[in-house]
Amino acid sequence: LDVIRSTILSGGGISQLWRGVGLTVARDSIGCGVYFVSMTLCQKNLSPTNDNKPPSFGVTLVSGMCAGIGFWVVALPLDTLKTWIQTTATN
Repeated sequence: LDVIRSTILSGGGISQLWRGVGLTVARDSIGCGVYFVSMTLCQKNLSPTNDNKPPSFGVTLVSGMCAGIGFWVVALPLDTLKTWIQTTATN
């Protein structure tokens, strides 16, 4: 609560609490989109056949690793920019 109080009273008002929220939404929405698309594409490409059986544990594990890497490749630059916006002075 002290951080919220000091942020509001520092001169920027309550709007200071929402700095960087647009980039947070962009980071999470684009990152999650990349995550699920890469997960699906990896599972389809790594599965030995195209039948309707669920992918094996190994395929799911590797697909999840690829999807996680894809998420952070997209999200990390946006997260860095968001943090820079949130921590820089408004003056």
